[in-house]
Parts: sequence; C-alpha cells; structure tokens
Amino acid sequence: MALRTNRELYAHVLELARRPNARPLEEYLRALWALAAPLSHRDALTLDELGALLEGALAAEAAAFGPDWREERELPWQETLRLQVVDLRELAASGELEDEQRYFGIDAPGGGRWYNFDVGSYLECGVQGAFGGWTPEENDGRVVVPGKVAVIDQAGQLVAVDPQDLQEEELVLERVTWEDFERLLWAGQSYE
Repeated sequence: MALRTNRELYAHVLELARRPNARPLEEYLRALWALAAPLSHRDALTLDELGALLEGALAAEAAAFGPDWREERELPWQETLRLQVVDLRELAASGELEDEQRYFGIDAPGGGRWYNFDVGSYLECGVQGAFGGWTPEENDGRVVVPGKVAVIDQAGQLVAVDPQDLQEEELVLERVTWEDFERLLWAGQSYE
C-alpha cells in the first residue's frame, strides 16, 4: 500500500468508498472492532496499517453483538465504537435509519448526533475530518461552500475568509495514535 500522507490516505479511502458494498455501517464497525482490538496493545499504527484496517473491515467477520455491548469500555476508541454500534442499532430499531432526510442529521437515543449512515460516507468524512487530505481536484462530490467561512487565525481571532483561500497542506503521517483513530471514528459519525 505504501501510504505516507493525509492525501494518500484520503485517496485510498475514497477508492474504498466507491467500491460496491452492501454491508450495513453497524456491521462494518463491529468488523473494524474485531480487526483493531488485537492491535490495541501498541502505542500507534502506521498509516499503511490504518489503511489496511479500514479496508479489511469491508469483508472481515464482525464481532458478535451481545449484551456486553451495552457496557462501557476502558479504551476510549473502543468506547466510541461501542457507542456508535449501539446508536445505530437503536436508530434501526426506531425506524429512523429509513428516513430519507437522515443525512441532514439525526439524534440517536443515546444522545449522539449522526450525519453519515453508510460505510462510504463514514470513511470519507472520518478521514477528512480527522486528517484532511481532500483537494478541490478530487472527483468525489465534496465541494467548497460558497461565500465566506469563519476560521480562527494565527492570533486566535475569528475571521471570515473565502474557502478557496484555505489550502489544506499535505501532511506526512508517520504514525497514527489511538487518539487519532478515535478522532477518525467521531468524524465518521459527525463530519459533513
């Protein structure tokens, strides 16, 4: 794979998102759990390992869901995944996942706000929200918003700028910590 930068990771995930995949997001997340758990003793992952985890969960056997999924977990990334799996199960049971307007955001019974409900949008938004990497040249449907946007400048002040002037830099990601992985999970749920 040889992933080195946030842009390469984004391109990899975009390719994964474009693959036909009928796997429900909740099942994908349980498979991601099953693949990541044996690695959790390590301090960090390489970018290639993260890419392989995200790809592997497309087809890997999912961890079984049982009563223990309602119990809190010690590791923050596992707690995040646990909450997401439970949220998606509860949203499915309530019928809210069938709402055609769900991509405008829905609140789960557990309190989490969701914007992404399929594997492709979860992965694309997760990587973009956690690491960046998107460029306007991508042919993925993401667009720069019209008008000015609010950003914090180097002096810590809130300023309005044209989003075309905000160029994301390409970052070499030598290691991905579990905190980074958890950020990816949260962004997958809530980044638009």
